[in-house]
Amino acid sequence: MIKCRAAWLDEYSHLMIANSDGRIVADYQPMTGMYISCTAEQNGQKEEAYAMTAGRYGIEYYTPERVDALAKKAVSRTVLLFEAVKPEAGEMEVVLAPGSSGILLHEAMGHGMEADFNRKKVFDLRRQDGQAGRRKVRQHRG
Repeated sequence: MIKCRAAWLDEYSHLMIANSDGRIVADYQPMTGMYISCTAEQNGQKEEAYAMTAGRYGIEYYTPERVDALAKKAVSRTVLLFEAVKPEAGEMEVVLAPGSSGILLHEAMGHGMEADFNRKKVFDLRRQDGQAGRRKVRQHRG
C-alpha cells in the first residue's frame, strides 16, 4: 500500500411531531458511515479501491473487528485489481447486486408501488437514450 484514506461520519437528529389533536411523538435517528480507500502500486501500475459501510447506528457500531474487516475488504479489493483484464467488446449481461443498484432490482423483485414507480422511471430512461427494447437483467443475490 502506498496510501490509505479513511473518512468517518457520525451524526444524529431528534425529531418531534405534534399534531392539532395534542398527540406528540418523538424519534431518535442516528446515522453513521465509514469509507476506507487504498492505493497500491505493483510493477509501476497503480490501483485504487474502497470499502464502505453505513447505517442507522450509533458510534457503538464500530467495533475493532468491524473496522478491521472493512480495512481488509478495501485492501483485498485493491490488490485484486492487479489481476484484472479488459473485457471483450460487445454485448454482455448486466448483473445487479443488492444495495445501491436499486431501481431495477426493486422492479425485478416486485415491490408493489415501488415497482410501478420504478418501472415508469426505467421506461422514461429508455425513451431518453433511444433504447426501445428491454435490457437483459439478471438479479444477483449475495
